[in-house]
Order: sequence, then structure tokens, then C-alpha cells
Amino acid sequence: MAAPSIILDTGPLVGFLEVIPLGALDVVPLLPREPPKIRAFMARYAGRVQLADACVVRLSE
Repeated sequence: MAAPSIILDTGPLVGFLEVIPLGALDVVPLLPREPPKIRAFMARYAGRVQLADACVVRLSE
């Protein structure tokens, strides 16, 4: 079931947080289960990637 379309003009962060209860976005815990894979990704791209980037990549896998 698709979440309803919404228009929010409260700013990007607040708008982002508003869609979570609507089911349009799932917040998935990565820690403590995923650190080895996240750490390996960060080591592979050392100096070019931050933790948040590595977490997004891991979520996409």
C-alpha cells in the first residue's frame, strides 16, 4: 500500500521526519549488526566517504 502524497512546507528536516509515521519511510537500525561491512566499505574508500554515506550504501545493498 502506497503512502499518501503529502506536501510539507516546514523545512526539509521536519518534512523528512513527518513521513516516518505515515509509513512512507522505514527507519532501519544498522548498529550493532552491520559495523564490519560498514567499516570495510569505509576502509575501501578511506578519506572519501563518511559514516553516513557508508550507512546509506549498506542500506542499498
